[in-house]
Amino acid sequence: MRSGSRVLESGVGSGALSAVLLSIIGPSGGRLVSADTDAQAISLARSNSSRFTDADNWELVNSDIHSVQRGGDGFDAVFLDLPQPWDYLERASELCRPGGMVVCYSPPTYNQVERTLEASRDTHLMLVESCTLRKENIIVRPGSTRPDNNVIGHTGFISFYIRLSGMELQSF
Repeated sequence: MRSGSRVLESGVGSGALSAVLLSIIGPSGGRLVSADTDAQAISLARSNSSRFTDADNWELVNSDIHSVQRGGDGFDAVFLDLPQPWDYLERASELCRPGGMVVCYSPPTYNQVERTLEASRDTHLMLVESCTLRKENIIVRPGSTRPDNNVIGHTGFISFYIRLSGMELQSF
């Protein structure tokens, strides 16, 4: 993903990811479509992101990604920040262009990552990598900087899939 990319985000949360995506794709040439079924989440995301950017290339859709149109060659990247990404993986694959990425954030269990992988088998998606996200605070003091005793084991998982073309899928 780079300047000028077409990106779809499903699940807007606070709008923090939206703001980052908008800064990456830039103000011209690219487009971010953010879909969420919660109108309050959309309002919060719009309000929070407006503090960082005034994006004319950002479309907020009060629905899930099933109502989003693919347009052109498809999206360069699709982000699924949802509790059950496996329910949307097939649609994400349809909306993503061959060679594009589908990224799933899945908190908090390994079973969710496995279930998403199983759902990908019926799509044109191939898992590239899954990793856990960990957060460890440090206490910073002159001469005694150290890890905080309150370590969070992990905050979630992130999985990266690449959208294959039909020919690649046959040989995979």
